[in-house]
Amino acid sequence: MIRAANAETHVFLNYPSMVPRLLWAAIPMTALLVAACGPSAAPRPVESARPTLASASPATSAPSSTLSTTSPTPTSASSPTPFDSPTGNAGVAPESHTSAASHEPLPTPPRTKDGHPIVYITFDDGPSDRYTNEILDTLAKHHATATFFVVGKRAMRLPSIVQLTLSAGHTVASHTWSHPHLDGLSRSAIAEQLAHTRSTLSALGASTRCFRPPFGGTDRQVRRVARSLGLREYLWTTESKDWTKAPAEQTARIAAAGLTPGAIIVFHDGSASGSTSTIHAVDQLLTIAETKGYVTAALPC
Repeated sequence: MIRAANAETHVFLNYPSMVPRLLWAAIPMTALLVAACGPSAAPRPVESARPTLASASPATSAPSSTLSTTSPTPTSASSPTPFDSPTGNAGVAPESHTSAASHEPLPTPPRTKDGHPIVYITFDDGPSDRYTNEILDTLAKHHATATFFVVGKRAMRLPSIVQLTLSAGHTVASHTWSHPHLDGLSRSAIAEQLAHTRSTLSALGASTRCFRPPFGGTDRQVRRVARSLGLREYLWTTESKDWTKAPAEQTARIAAAGLTPGAIIVFHDGSASGSTSTIHAVDQLLTIAETKGYVTAALPC
């Protein structure tokens, strides 16, 4: 039986002393040329590349000490698969994450006070009347706690499932209102996606301080807007790739490969991105985690 745990929460250029005078004379001339050509002639600063954590690979450093912020490239952004809605409305594409990177500290403890390793199980794209309830049953079977990043307009259509998720002791957080690529939106559009979802979830009893950008699509502007709204961005350390609808054993094996203290593992419970295979894979992963002495916890949202 796996039990849940509550997470506590200039470089200076040193020129040689003896430099040919001709070289020194060239420096002001270069500055004059750059000024004459205007700002466009000067090279634009490039954001340094961040190390990535490959999907289905154990983290090489404690994921609990990092915040994931790289934007994986979606595999089907031009023609997204419709999100299967009980109302018959298409509109949310299933995610296809590829990797995640880390660069900021996060309050996700890797272990409990008594030393048990913690794994953070998360779900994206719900709620769904096809898979979420069964996932809740599976989590209850293992006495496990998880975090559900829900799509705002889906939560509005299925409020009872959101409330059931909360009453079962899980955390419900934002996955935006309509599942767009946030890194392709204007500042005001990003704010609308996040604020509208937050107010909807708050009305349902979920006062969250966390969000996960769809497809992992994020950048400085997304994070800046999120911070202005009091939201913290969470991605993942391990992608289960359950959206491929692979056999449960394969999905569980991929997820289990990323089991390290403080790991954040992502599954999907959306009507289009989830599957029966996901439910069985979660069951198998939790069994594996139990044998390794892991406990589960919701993200500190």
